[in-house]
Amino acid sequence: MATLLKDRDRLEARLQEIPLEPGVYFMRDAQDDILYIGKSKKLRSRVRSYFRQIEDHPPRIELMVHQVSEIEFIVTDTEAEALALEANLIKEHQPHFNVLLKDDKKYPYLCVTWSQAYPRLFITRKRNLGAAQDKYYGPYVDVWQLRQTLRLVQRLFPLRQRRKPLFKDRPCLNYEMGRCPGVCQGLITPAEYRQTLQKW
Repeated sequence: MATLLKDRDRLEARLQEIPLEPGVYFMRDAQDDILYIGKSKKLRSRVRSYFRQIEDHPPRIELMVHQVSEIEFIVTDTEAEALALEANLIKEHQPHFNVLLKDDKKYPYLCVTWSQAYPRLFITRKRNLGAAQDKYYGPYVDVWQLRQTLRLVQRLFPLRQRRKPLFKDRPCLNYEMGRCPGVCQGLITPAEYRQTLQKW
């Protein structure tokens, strides 16, 4: 089943079916797994807000919305009843994005510091804090897999490994192992280094 963002007619029809009453809503993906459970005083207004100006949402919400293929709801008599029902349902189903939202950490990104003569690759949870030339790729849901991918890239390509040189007058063990081209000692030119980085 296509996601609702790719089927605007079905999205609009589904939203019209949701009443303007208190209740709990479920976001499901194409495999019918529950992505997120929420509650609202006015169900239709709350659910519709997810699909407006998506780029303005936090990255984790934007990521979730792009996966939604179905929306379900349960109407309650009061907002307080919706709150209690939401809490019980989250405990029962442990939806992926509810669990993530309990964590105050943001999704990780992979940053490439193109603003530097010898760009560095690293994982960060903060975007756009560096120079405008730096690039951020993501967000990624699975930080473990992201770390594994970065380690693989660093093994396959001789790239800058450290933020600061370990020694003043000689390269570190990473150079001897072929994992770094000796950036700290200028053993490779910035142009040559960038060519290597652009290969991955």
